[in-house]
Amino acid sequence: MKAIEKSIVVGVIFSILYNAVDFSVSCENINSKVFRLHILANSDSVQDQNLKIRIKNKIQQFSQNVLNDYNSKEEAESIFFKNLSNIEEIAKKEIKNCGYNYPICSKVANSYFSTRNYEDFILPAGNYDALEIKIGSGEGKNWWCILFPMLCVGTAKKIKRLNKTFCKNERDIICNKRKKYIIRFKFVEMYHTLRNWVNRKLI
Repeated sequence: MKAIEKSIVVGVIFSILYNAVDFSVSCENINSKVFRLHILANSDSVQDQNLKIRIKNKIQQFSQNVLNDYNSKEEAESIFFKNLSNIEEIAKKEIKNCGYNYPICSKVANSYFSTRNYEDFILPAGNYDALEIKIGSGEGKNWWCILFPMLCVGTAKKIKRLNKTFCKNERDIICNKRKKYIIRFKFVEMYHTLRNWVNRKLI
C-alpha cells in the first residue's frame, strides 16, 4: 500500500474514533442529567409480572404527586431518597392487596443500563442514577422508566421537559432514531462494558 493510501486509512480511522469518543461524551452528559426508575420483578411468572406493573403504576402516581416541575435531577433524586420508606410502604400495600407477602427493598443507586428504546425516544447505554425497587428475589424481567425529566408520563409536557433539560445536541441523540446512530450506540455499549470490566478487575 502506498504511503498516501496508508495516510488516508489512518486518517479515516482516527476520524471514526474521534467521532465515536465525542458521541460517547455527549451520551455521558445525558446519563448525568437523568434519574431513572428500575423495578425488578420477583420472577417471570404472569402473576409476578402483573404485580410488577401494578407497583409501577402506584410509584408513577406517587412520582407525579411529589415531583411536579422540579428543575434538576439532584432535586428529584433528593426527594425520592427522603421518601424511600414511603415508597416501600406503597409497594408493600399493593403486594398485600394482591395476596402476596414478598419483601421489598428500595434504594437510590448508580447502575448500568443498556441502550433503551422507548416509544418516541431513546436513551444511550451507560451508568445512571436510579430508584431501584426489588420485589421478592428480584429475578424476573425488569421494568424501566424515567423519573427526571418525567418523560414516561405526562406526555403533554414531554417536549418542554426535553428542551429544558437537554441541549440541542443531546436532544438530537435522544429523539433521533435514524440508522446512522445504531453503530454509535453499539460503540457506547462496548465502551461501558469494557470500562466496567476494567473497574471490576481493579477493585
